[in-house]
Amino acid sequence: MKDIKLIDTTIRDGNQSLWATRMTTPMLLPALERMDEAGFLHLDVHSALHVDVCVRYLKESPWERVRLMATRIKRTPLRMGFRGGNITGFSTRPPEDFIDLWVCKWREHGIDVFWCHDGLIDIDNIGRNIAIVKKHGGYGVAPLTFTESPVHTDALYACKAADVIARSARMRS
Repeated sequence: MKDIKLIDTTIRDGNQSLWATRMTTPMLLPALERMDEAGFLHLDVHSALHVDVCVRYLKESPWERVRLMATRIKRTPLRMGFRGGNITGFSTRPPEDFIDLWVCKWREHGIDVFWCHDGLIDIDNIGRNIAIVKKHGGYGVAPLTFTESPVHTDALYACKAADVIARSARMRS
């Protein structure tokens, strides 16, 4: 039997869904060592939304927040999500050099894994972001956003999954 690996989303999604992203850095720091010892595959700790909230509402540095997390978490890779086409909002895709700098800086502050989602399942956007993550020595994850509709069929998801796999194989070579 293969091992089942779990990803803890308490710091990112729990904070986002239950606390309206208002959990401060001092509130989350005491639990990190115990979370690190639990044996998770990744700790999902940050997203572009959290960057905005840290600055706008919590008056905290999002960079310092992640750096402090990384000093306490030694075994478990830290994971961050960002949108495939636009990173921080619903506007157009930023220039590639912005995305490159974005990933580079988060890698320097302790993020190892990036899940690059795209609500429209645009494999080109996802693939470009994962290529940038790999360029900076990170690990890219390509989640496929699921919904049920007449257009979102099993065949569509099978095709999109095959596209992601093919793109990943090309990026490795």
